[in-house]
Amino acid sequence: MDQTAILFVEMTVNPEREAEFNDWYEKEYIPAFVRDVPGITKARRFVTLSAGEKGVHTYLTLYEFSDEAALEKGLEVMKSRETWRKAWKEWAESAVATISDNLFRVRLSVSGPGEP
Repeated sequence: MDQTAILFVEMTVNPEREAEFNDWYEKEYIPAFVRDVPGITKARRFVTLSAGEKGVHTYLTLYEFSDEAALEKGLEVMKSRETWRKAWKEWAESAVATISDNLFRVRLSVSGPGEP
């Protein structure tokens, strides 16, 4: 049975700071999490295929953990890292327009043709 647990983060970014924010988030923030938070097996970030009615894209980041225990431990580590929280707060106040997050575990996994 697949024990994968996921931290799901969805956000929109103010268009005037979008390129700068994405550069920081993808080159610094996400790699630091994957490197420093135990239990993360993969992080992926997605962007909508087209911008919404206000010309804004929605971004989705999925942090995959080996299981729920690893996710819980990872969340503890995230909360303990003051430098991450400070950097995130600065960007959240100046660039992030909306954000939501949630925690998930696998309920069903079906592979498509050609997938293991």
